[in-house]
Amino acid sequence: MLIHILFLSICIYLSIQDIRKKVVPVWMLLVLVIIAVVGEYMTSGAISRHALLGICPGIFMIVSGKVTGQIGVGDGLLVSAIGILIGLYMSLYMIMFAFLMALCFFGFIRFYRRAQSKTIPFIPFISVSFFIVLLLK
Repeated sequence: MLIHILFLSICIYLSIQDIRKKVVPVWMLLVLVIIAVVGEYMTSGAISRHALLGICPGIFMIVSGKVTGQIGVGDGLLVSAIGILIGLYMSLYMIMFAFLMALCFFGFIRFYRRAQSKTIPFIPFISVSFFIVLLLK
């Protein structure tokens, strides 16, 4: 539970950075991955298959972001780090919630404000959806 609170705190900081600068420090995301691996090892005595499969959605996001240029590497690294903690299925739920919230937000911005921006920071949506998934877990 303590590691989840630590992750949420760092996610809030990364969300603020993503909103302000649209760039997050990659070294912080790598530290999150290390914390997740160490936390998983300390709680279960080994890295479980469940935790390793939780990395897959983040890796998919990194690869698709590199191919299409639509998703940042930081988003994928954050999803990978969180995936280690919550596993594959909860990671997929988290991504689904994040995309749904981002879609609603982007639709609102485009329809009501007639904004011309084609990009939005995605880490805040990942952070909120991580919190929702923790509540549901």
